[in-house]
Amino acid sequence: MIRKKGLPRKGEIVMCTVKHVSPHSAFVTLDEYENVEAMLHISEVASGRIKNIRDYIVPGKQIVCLVLRVDERKGYVDVSLKRVTDSEKRRKFLEWRFSKRMSNLLQFLSKKLKEDPEEVERKILERYNSLGEFFKSVQRKGPQLVDTLDISEKWKKALKEEFSEALKRKKSVIKAILELRSYASDGVGRVRKVLREIGGDGVEITYLGAPRYQLKITAENYKVAESMLSEIERKLEQLSKTEGVEFRLER
Repeated sequence: MIRKKGLPRKGEIVMCTVKHVSPHSAFVTLDEYENVEAMLHISEVASGRIKNIRDYIVPGKQIVCLVLRVDERKGYVDVSLKRVTDSEKRRKFLEWRFSKRMSNLLQFLSKKLKEDPEEVERKILERYNSLGEFFKSVQRKGPQLVDTLDISEKWKKALKEEFSEALKRKKSVIKAILELRSYASDGVGRVRKVLREIGGDGVEITYLGAPRYQLKITAENYKVAESMLSEIERKLEQLSKTEGVEFRLER
């Protein structure tokens, strides 16, 4: 995959690989950027007192971090692990996985077409933040989205054929009924916040009439779909305490 040049922006969620761990900090490489490292201080690894940083991170582990500070003059970047929410981690890992799948698809088609895929990848990145974002957009809107790219007709035809075939493969779907109640004066806002937190790629929420919602989870297989639903249930348990919202989930 083509790596981004320059430095990330403050507040960006980035995919990192732990390179070196010391007693009070760690250095990570930013996987989406070209030759960029960042410092992760022990205070930004997890909440509470940490006795041994290696209980949380070890060299070679891939983690999702938030960019805290960027010094463009010195080229320094500081990141945080603890400030990334579970939903942000899930979305980033999913986007990264889709980016690798898209990169592999381009490599496969390059051998078939006997053409370098780099220009196609650059054209995708001119319109999308990552290959994964483009891949997910095609899943939502269909193979015809390829026609919006400024690439050769040969590449368009090959990509649309591959996407059409992939979208024909059956996916696993799990449905559940969710009830949310809040008796606070700002209860509607609290319920909306909970819905935003549990939403994301592969999760469709339909309003059935207060206080009921239908969750429709679509994934590559049943095991992944079930895992996503379990993660939503765990998130609901956390949010019910922090937001004062009662919930009931019927599978």
